[in-house]
Amino acid sequence: MSETVYLADLLALQILNTNVAHYINRCEFDALSDYFIDGAIYEENAQRLTGRDKIIEWFSVVASGIALPVRHTYSGLRIVILDRASAGGSSVRVSFLAGKSPTIQARS
Repeated sequence: MSETVYLADLLALQILNTNVAHYINRCEFDALSDYFIDGAIYEENAQRLTGRDKIIEWFSVVASGIALPVRHTYSGLRIVILDRASAGGSSVRVSFLAGKSPTIQARS
């Protein structure tokens, strides 16, 4: 794989990760489902989910029990491109409760 192809793939994966986080944070599960294939695997801590429907269902259930909006920030995103068809990644996520929805603009 050439350096140019590698960098293009890396950028595409970072954009994908950003968009997934965006839709999760806003509970836009129809849009989120577009980012997973039927055989997708999602791992978080000790939990492993297989398949688009199970992944989206899990995010829906988790979001339904939250009284206040939760913000997720991440750092140290590590993406490993295995070949042109597969890649993996990991990051450190910090969660905290916020007083307002991300769609509500603060008034000054």
